[in-house]
This record gives sequence, structure tokens and C-alpha cells, in this order.
Amino acid sequence: MDPLIQTKIQYLMKYSEGRPEITIGLIDGSIDLSHPAFRGSIIRTVKESGHAKCTNTDSISCRHGTFIAGIISAKRGFNVPAICPKCTLLLYPIFTDKKQEEDNNYTNRKKYHDTISFTITTPTELSNAIVEVIYKGARIINLSLGLPTNSLIKYNTLQEAYDYARKKGVIIVASSGNQGNIGSTSLIDNK
Repeated sequence: MDPLIQTKIQYLMKYSEGRPEITIGLIDGSIDLSHPAFRGSIIRTVKESGHAKCTNTDSISCRHGTFIAGIISAKRGFNVPAICPKCTLLLYPIFTDKKQEEDNNYTNRKKYHDTISFTITTPTELSNAIVEVIYKGARIINLSLGLPTNSLIKYNTLQEAYDYARKKGVIIVASSGNQGNIGSTSLIDNK
């Protein structure tokens, strides 16, 4: 079944394309900013660096970042939902082509599939990214990534970042399909 129908988001998409003052933080790979689907999109980066733009558009890191950015803020009419094309996308590229290559070397030594590692980060890297995108104005954060650890382990730095987001009224949307973990219990407020 179509996920847009399951979530009933298509009704919201008919009603609105979003507004520039709605800032969505994307913690992911770099984006192919030259892709025609992003013409007219409002895309900023948290840090001014060469990592925001893809150095290799065929890399898994770039394809994933571009795909997720397209789901969120591409122009409508392309082969992605473009849920909020008028919103501001605030990019924090945590996966770069260089990091992907290093991670793949580590992953290959561990005999895992080489495409898994590019969406894996450390608790410290993820915590820092969450805090930085909030500081730069994100009200919603998309996490399509995982931690290469046991989901039962609780990381204080990550819990502090989630608590900071909650205190600031920021919504964190985490994927459930990646091979890593985000520390599933720490995203849930049991209070």
C-alpha cells in the first residue's frame, strides 16, 4: 500500500506546500544541489563547507541524501513526494563520500554489506548534529540513519540531545528501516 495513503498525508499536501519559516533539519548525506527537482527550493547548510554539495553524485551517501531531501522539499511533479517544497531545508551532512569510503573499509573488514555503513553514525556525532540544527533554527529534524550498537544501550549525550529537542519543542522523525539503531527507547518519552 502507498505510504502516503496510509499516513493520509496526501490531504495535507493538497492543502499546503509549507512555508519558508518552517525549518526542517536534515541530518544525512550531501545533496545533488544541481538536480532540477531542487530549483527554487530553500536549502541552507548548518556549516559552510564543501560537504553540502555532492562530490560524487553516484555515491551512496549522495544518492541517499538527495533522495531524502527530495521526499521533504523537492518541487512537486518529480518521482518523490515533495511533502513540504516551500519549507526551508537545513542540511547537516553527517555522511560524506570520504566518510563513506572509510566506513566501507571498516565494514568490509567486519564482513557486513557495504551499503549499510553509510547511514551509520556515532552517538557523539549524532548528538552534536541534533543540537547544531536546533541552534540554527530547525523545528523538525529528519533522521534516516542508525547507530551501529545495541538498541538497549543508552547514551547520555544522545539522551541529552533528545531532551534538548523536547525542551525546544522540536519534533524528531526517525526512520525505522535502517540496519542500525537510533536507541529506540531513548526517543520515547515515558513520562
